[in-house]
Amino acid sequence: MIMSNFIDETERHAELYGTFTPRQRLILEAVEDSRLNGSDNEEMYAILNTVGINKAEVDWLKRTGHFLPGI
Repeated sequence: MIMSNFIDETERHAELYGTFTPRQRLILEAVEDSRLNGSDNEEMYAILNTVGINKAEVDWLKRTGHFLPGI
């Protein structure tokens, strides 16, 4: 796994050991639900924006590989 120098130790620990905050778990559930329903990246991005997920959280999803960086 490639680790960024631009994240703090809490984020780094969460990414390494899967200990996510409640907000991050909620976001991951939304992504997984979208993926199970066959949503592509554009649809998933629209869904994430609808539920109030901001750009920093989308960037986190891209960095951790939960969301393809094509958007």
